[in-house]
Amino acid sequence: MAGHWKEGATAWRTTPRPRGWKAIRAEVLARDDHLCTWIDDGQRCTTEGTDVDHVGDPEDHSPNNLRTLCTYHHRKRTALQARAARGELPSRQRPTPQHPGLITPSPTTTQRPAGARGVQAGGGSGAREALERGREQAARYRDEPGY
Repeated sequence: MAGHWKEGATAWRTTPRPRGWKAIRAEVLARDDHLCTWIDDGQRCTTEGTDVDHVGDPEDHSPNNLRTLCTYHHRKRTALQARAARGELPSRQRPTPQHPGLITPSPTTTQRPAGARGVQAGGGSGAREALERGREQAARYRDEPGY
C-alpha cells in the first residue's frame, strides 16, 4: 500500500515528517505485520493496517512512539484528538420554551416597587388602609369649625 499518503508541501500536517520517514514507516508496518493495532472492547481490529500513527508526542518519530492503524481507525483517532483540542461545541438546538399558560409569575412581578401608588397586589390590604385613613380625615374635617 505504499504511495497512498502524500508527502511534501501538499500534505497537511501539524509537524513535518523527519528525514527517512519512508524507512521508519516501513519498519513500523513490518513490526506490526501490516495489521491495525486498534483495540476496542478488548478485541484487536483485524483490518489491514495502512497508516502509521503517533501514540504520544507528534514530534517523536521513534518506532516506540508509532503504531499501525487501518484508515478507519486512524481517521477516528484524528477526529477524537481534534474534538478534544477544540473543546465541546455549544448546542445548536434551541431551548424548549415553556408554555405561556404554565409560566408562574416571578416574585418581582407581584411586588410593587418602593414609592408606587395604587392598590397593592396580594389581597388589597393597602386599599382598606387607605379607605380607613380617608374616613378618619373626613371625620376630623367634619368636627372642625367652618366645615
